[in-house]
Amino acid sequence: HVRDRLVAGEDDPRCEICGSILRTGTVLFGDPLPQQTLQAAVRVSQLCDVMLVVGSSLVVNPAARLPRIAREHGASLIVINRTPTPLDAEADVLIEGEAGPTLASIVTRLDAVRSEDQRL
Repeated sequence: HVRDRLVAGEDDPRCEICGSILRTGTVLFGDPLPQQTLQAAVRVSQLCDVMLVVGSSLVVNPAARLPRIAREHGASLIVINRTPTPLDAEADVLIEGEAGPTLASIVTRLDAVRSEDQRL
């Protein structure tokens, strides 16, 4: 329904009940994280083998604590960012670069390795 309104050219669709401008399901700076979502993220951080952090300054809490939680529970940490972060010294792999091109390059290389493995 909202998508149809956007496609029709409505720039800032408003809620039909309260009149507020609708926005995506993202958390903006200064907004609290939904508790259930944060609790799930902490559980996953405690259980993961590798945490990949992409394009984050790692200074905004509580999300910035998740990589430390993962490290405390034995996970490897990979940080891809264009600027330094407070966790760079703790990262097992540190890649300085833009998220999009860096991830595209990694996928290309993994595809090449997978293709080579299938030929063997």
